[in-house]
Order: sequence, then structure tokens, then C-alpha cells
Amino acid sequence: MNISISIIIPTYNRAHLLGETLEGILAQTYPHWECLVVDDGSTDDTPLLMESYTQNDARIQYLHRPKDRPKGANAARNYGFEQCKGEWVQWFDSDDLLLPTYLEIKQKAITKDPTLDFVVSRTLNMQEGEHFHIDKYEGNLKHPLNFKNYLTEKVYWMTPDFMTKRELLHKVDFDETLRSAQETNFFLKFLLQNPQAKGTFIDQEVTLRRMHPGSIQGAVQQDKQQASMQKLYSLMAAYKECVQVVTKEEEGMLLNKLIPLAYYIAKKNTFRKDRSFLMQRLRKTKGWKKLIAFQVSLFLRKWKKGYSLMNYARN
Repeated sequence: MNISISIIIPTYNRAHLLGETLEGILAQTYPHWECLVVDDGSTDDTPLLMESYTQNDARIQYLHRPKDRPKGANAARNYGFEQCKGEWVQWFDSDDLLLPTYLEIKQKAITKDPTLDFVVSRTLNMQEGEHFHIDKYEGNLKHPLNFKNYLTEKVYWMTPDFMTKRELLHKVDFDETLRSAQETNFFLKFLLQNPQAKGTFIDQEVTLRRMHPGSIQGAVQQDKQQASMQKLYSLMAAYKECVQVVTKEEEGMLLNKLIPLAYYIAKKNTFRKDRSFLMQRLRKTKGWKKLIAFQVSLFLRKWKKGYSLMNYARN
């Protein structure tokens, strides 16, 4: 079975890295793909680099994020999806690398089981020429790839690991207001909007993620407090967007994840965004007693108190 695959890559001022990324795509042993590179407004040599690739291979397209769309990789990803034509969609980043058999391995898994809706593989971290395994993938061998296990972090995957049917993405997009944790937001929405989606894990490391100061992960490591806040906003945004489709069990799980995050952020008095929504849903789902307990815990957090009240609201 020859499926068509759209690879969507947002980029910004990465001409020094993008060429190697594209070479990895051109080296794929599976030929039925298109690659859409969406420029987020680069001011370096990206246009010149892309001219050479588009002239040499018609499967590679060079697009520009429309000026009326917000700046950022998420808007570029969404625009790329709107323009793509493949049956399956593969998101990728302009500083990472595909190993030559990546698409072939996924295509074989799909051919072997036509009932699959998405497939997940493994990534290696790469820094200064060295490769590092990511232990979080081990849970994928033990647990189904579903919303419950993804939210509770029993299973794990990143943007380049995930390939899915295009038809399942029409109600799901990348949140263009988020600057971090956007993949968590995206995958939670995907799993909530497609509760019956069947996924499988391919236990092979077929992508390389560059770790460097200019990467999002590099920035996250430097500011743990900011990372926690962005994770809270990411989960909250997914919750708000999917509140009409979540089951009672799923909503309870989301609240149990959000409550300790909000409590931790309250120490710095930075939890402002969407507070009223969280309180409203907490009251509706868990009742007045737990709402009041949580509100008091946030107030006491300034003095490093209130943990037991927060835990009561959560459980």
C-alpha cells in the first residue's frame, strides 16, 4: 500500500541547520511524500537555500506564513496543514533529523494494520555529536497510547515521533497563542477529539533532536518556573477548547493535573490567566467544598502552607 505523507516543517532563521534536515528527507527510502517548509519570516539565507531545494525536487515546497497570521511556529504549522495534500501528516522541526528509513518503517506499520489511526516512534537527543536515549519512551511498551496515559505521563512522545491520518486533524490545530508546551496541548486535543483513535508504538529510534541554546528545550531547561507556568497554560487551553467533548472521568483527570500546577505557580503569584474558568469547572465537577479548599490553599501558598487543602481539592 502506497500512502502519501505530508511532512510539515516551520522554520525561522535556521538556514545553517535546515539544509541537513532536508537532506535527511531526501534520503528517505520511502518516496511517496511531500515536504512543506513554512517560513515564519526569516531574515537569513533561508530563501536562497530553499530555492535550490525546490528547483531540484518538486516534492519540496517553500511557503510563507501569511502576514495576517500570528508570528510563531504554531501558525506556520497550521498554515502548512491547510496547504498539504497527503493522506497522512508528519510534523517536523527545522533543526532535527530523520534517519533514512523513518517513513518506510511507519508505512510498513500502517500497511500491516490498516485499522491504525496514528503511529509513534522514538527520538534520540543529539548534542555535540553525541546521542542520548530518552527513558520516557519505555512506558509506551506497557500502556495503550490513549488520553488517560498521555495526560498522566505513562506514555510519551514528541512532535517528530507522531504521524496520523489527515482526516483526524480537522478539529485539531496548534494553539497560536502558546510559546511553549504546544505539543502537549496539541496531542491532548487530538486524543480528546478522537477518543476511538487507534495508535501503535514503533520501538525504534528513527529521529534525532538537536539540543542547543536556540532550541525550545534549551530555553526550558534554563527556567523551570516559566516551564511550569507554560505547561499550566497549555493544559488549560486544551481543557477549554475540548470542554464540550470531555467525559466526566476525563474532566476529573484534567482538574487533578491542573490543581497542583496552579498551586505551585501561586507561590510566585503568577497564576492569573484563566483562573475563573478553572474555579468554575472545579465547583461544577467537585463541588463547593473542594473549590473553597483550593482557593484557601492558593492564598496560603505564599507562606509555604496549604498543601493538605490543595491535596484535598485534588483527591
